[in-house]
Amino acid sequence: MRWSNRYELVLMALVITGADAPQPPTGVVREERTVEVAGAAEVWRLEWLGETYQACSAADTDGWYTCPCSGFEFGESGELDLVRSRESKELQRLHLTPLFLSERTPADGLATLRRWPRLEGDIGRQEDPGFVQMVEKRALVPILELHDYNHDGWATEFVLQVGTLPCGRHEAVLVGVSPDRPQLHAFTSVEQPSRPLVMYVRHWESLRDSSGSMRVVAWTCGDHGSEIHHEYVVQADKSGIHATRELFACDSFSQETVPGEPHGKLIQREPLCETSPCSSAYGISLDAEEEDAAPSPSSKKP
Repeated sequence: MRWSNRYELVLMALVITGADAPQPPTGVVREERTVEVAGAAEVWRLEWLGETYQACSAADTDGWYTCPCSGFEFGESGELDLVRSRESKELQRLHLTPLFLSERTPADGLATLRRWPRLEGDIGRQEDPGFVQMVEKRALVPILELHDYNHDGWATEFVLQVGTLPCGRHEAVLVGVSPDRPQLHAFTSVEQPSRPLVMYVRHWESLRDSSGSMRVVAWTCGDHGSEIHHEYVVQADKSGIHATRELFACDSFSQETVPGEPHGKLIQREPLCETSPCSSAYGISLDAEEEDAAPSPSSKKP
């Protein structure tokens, strides 16, 4: 897996300006929210660029409920942008597609969002006549759920699922703006500032609700055959988000090990990143490019 190098090419295209320059791409709006940033009202939009495709469709009765579709059920895929504007003027556009982990999403190389919610009992109803039509009448799943995840006083970040692991582990990044980085960007850790920080959705929610350092479990001994117990130590402070992975031995591991059994001693501590060991192989820019100038944290008008 690697972050797509197409990200830089798209950003290069978006920074072309001038009277004869092409206008920013327009797409189909997936979702739109009004967001307060430094006291000013902005509109943020998720836009599909070009054609979209079904992902983990309700019509796929052999696939939508399986582990590779977890979190993406009844979804759609394509090229996806996050667009930020004030007073009808576009300020920034961040191409989100390269953030998706291509080997761990249902649509290799494309962004994927759940479109309609999965409800309890859907598996039992999937053979019913009209099941697909019933699913597609449901209200759309909101993606732009903005909160203050990093405890900087700005509720200007949302969690974006970018992958899934067996089974039900929804990998996600944090996207938004902050006082020290007022451009749209994918958040990183202090320890790995050049790469998006990937954690499970539930871990981001725990960080949002935390009041200090937290420890969360990622894998336990015996879970899907794991011979190592994984825990994350995460904290948000004035310098940013700190994230460390701690690996523990599974001293009594065997084929009969039950997930959740006690682990052994600490064998490794390292900065948390999507792969282990960490490297700088992705090499992408994490920020959006501006149409003009990014608003300063204290500004209220463009």
